[in-house]
Amino acid sequence: MSIKIIRGDITTAAADVIVNSANTDVAVGRGVDMHIYRAAGYDKLFAEREKIGVLDYGQTAVTPAFKLNARYIFHTVAPKAGNEEILALCYRGCLELADRLKLDSIAFPLLGAGSNGIDANRTLEYAVDILRDTDIEVQIYISERLVFEAGKIFAPAGRAPVMSSVSALEEECICAPSAYRSLDNVISEVSETFQETLLRMIDDRGLKDSEVYHRANISRKHFSKIRSSRDYHPGKKTVLSFAIALELSLDETVDLLARAGYAFSPSSREDSAIRYFIQEGIYDIYDINVALFEHGLEPLI
Repeated sequence: MSIKIIRGDITTAAADVIVNSANTDVAVGRGVDMHIYRAAGYDKLFAEREKIGVLDYGQTAVTPAFKLNARYIFHTVAPKAGNEEILALCYRGCLELADRLKLDSIAFPLLGAGSNGIDANRTLEYAVDILRDTDIEVQIYISERLVFEAGKIFAPAGRAPVMSSVSALEEECICAPSAYRSLDNVISEVSETFQETLLRMIDDRGLKDSEVYHRANISRKHFSKIRSSRDYHPGKKTVLSFAIALELSLDETVDLLARAGYAFSPSSREDSAIRYFIQEGIYDIYDINVALFEHGLEPLI
């Protein structure tokens, strides 16, 4: 399972199903609804929508995807502002239908935002909270027109919430000690690969693989590739996702990054934010990704 938050056009998504924010009546609305109809093929899709008839708020129905790069379109009716609890019915109804159809991936728009009037920050946080426990690969597509406020990032239970200010994060220089060594000595000291270090850390903490890749927001398929290859070379975001999942200290994170050939960059706002989360003991990757997105930064994927 993984959740990807993407700024872009949902009609370009490659997934088993694309979710449409539909009307209750047999009619095509503004925004995402109209955009999906045009991309899929208006006449054919509308003919299928007529067969469904009236839908209630929170209800979900399915049609073919026609010209979209998907197998199905799910039509679900999101609520207006003031009825946010219905969002749970929309998201869960889509997931249950996807499970019955044995689908592996699903792309959602940000249901309830935009013309429905629900605050963009609120509905994004709500969506991630509902979708985080599914086994289906999830993509959440965010319209370029939606505006987010820099949100509040919550610390672990028992601690007060902290307000993030990424631009004001203190930069640090982490330097390793150096001394003269021969080439033979250097070569002989080469130790664990990234894969070996990661698996050892999982074992040392008494965790199951499934616990770790779920906490890292990484799919089982991706993790299997890592486990099967001693010399697997991950992307930097993958390394940082595992550091968050394992609740590593800053020093441990620096070491894990180095074993994959990376380092924290003092000129990267994303890197500064991740260091901040680690130093503050904030290790929920779903909350971290929402906070990064709300601050205009790239989420860990």
